[in-house]
Amino acid sequence: MRIRHVSIERFRGIKKLDWTLGLASPICLVGAGDSTKSTIIDAIEFALSPRWNIQFSDSDFYDADTSQSFIITVAVGDLPDDLLKESKFGLHLKGWNRTKQCIHDEPQEGDETILSVRLEVKSSLEPEWVVVTDRTPEGIRISSEDRERIGAVRIDSYTDRHLSWSRGSVLARLTGN
Repeated sequence: MRIRHVSIERFRGIKKLDWTLGLASPICLVGAGDSTKSTIIDAIEFALSPRWNIQFSDSDFYDADTSQSFIITVAVGDLPDDLLKESKFGLHLKGWNRTKQCIHDEPQEGDETILSVRLEVKSSLEPEWVVVTDRTPEGIRISSEDRERIGAVRIDSYTDRHLSWSRGSVLARLTGN
């Protein structure tokens, strides 16, 4: 899995962020304290998380204003083949042009195939995950199991757990064990 684009609207201290990551890998966020680095990482983690029971609160909304939902959209490529089948998300794919570093709503020849996963949380605090395109802006639901297949993992203070050979660890995922 490779993140190609991140869009964040009204999440915590971020009113709007539109970030194309391009070909860079890995990504390192550097900045002063309280400059929204962790908020960006949290947003990506929430959008791609396999957890279905994430607890949100009013403080997750920009200026704690729950009158408008917050929206996090992450475009990811280098996906498992089973997610690209027509029976899954094959009709909702986008294309990533590596040369121009832009997203096409319809994959074109030479494009990397990507999915745009959108997390929206309204004032009810209930999260809704969907795969979106310009053709289907309302999106189609993506389950926690399918988000787990994307394979996003946040390595943080639990490095012993993440970098071990235990069930569900990053190393176990990377090696298919």
